[in-house]
Amino acid sequence: MKNTITCLLLLISTLAFSQQGQIQFGINYSEDNIAGSDYLITDGNANGYSLSNREHNYTLGLSFQYGFTENFSLITGVSYNNKDVKGGYNCATCYYNDLAITNYFVIPVRMKQRYLAIPIIVQFAPLQTRLYPTIHAGIVNNFSVENEFENEQSYLQEGQLGLGVGYKITKHLNVELQYAYRTAFTKVYQDLDVQPAYTDYEPNKLNTNSIGLRVNYILK
Repeated sequence: MKNTITCLLLLISTLAFSQQGQIQFGINYSEDNIAGSDYLITDGNANGYSLSNREHNYTLGLSFQYGFTENFSLITGVSYNNKDVKGGYNCATCYYNDLAITNYFVIPVRMKQRYLAIPIIVQFAPLQTRLYPTIHAGIVNNFSVENEFENEQSYLQEGQLGLGVGYKITKHLNVELQYAYRTAFTKVYQDLDVQPAYTDYEPNKLNTNSIGLRVNYILK
């Protein structure tokens, strides 16, 4: 993780002071739909959380884009990434008496999972027209800043693949609408018995469908 950050900072510094290539700064926002719902055991037995990832999640941040050629560019930056879930604690081993039954039936509440995300994305734009298609692929490094699960990992890495369309408004301004699919390469939860009891969905491997908009200012 430390090596990834160091290499990224060196790469940004090198590109920023380069005299060749197009440099763009942007603001990006996306609506993120994390697929699936299942059961997360946290107490070493049958007790744990019923999780639903079908929540309103989003990504908001700043981007830096460097064009190696007219068609290929590198995109990085920093974003605030919301990966909240809806969950309620289930005491499956509790006795059904007047005291315990209250602890068993829990109304699901929104549970926070928040990250700072640093993407390293390569984008291909085959056409240099005013309206142009894009294809991109890369990784997203997520660093946890707030979570309500004690065993959540502090670092989460995702792979990203997507496509989109861009429009050049002026010589120095463009917008890009993109779809992206992300899947986790590393575990979300550590030292927990994560069981996909009812579906094929695995809570430790987040799969996200994202629709986003980026507004870019072309510096040179």
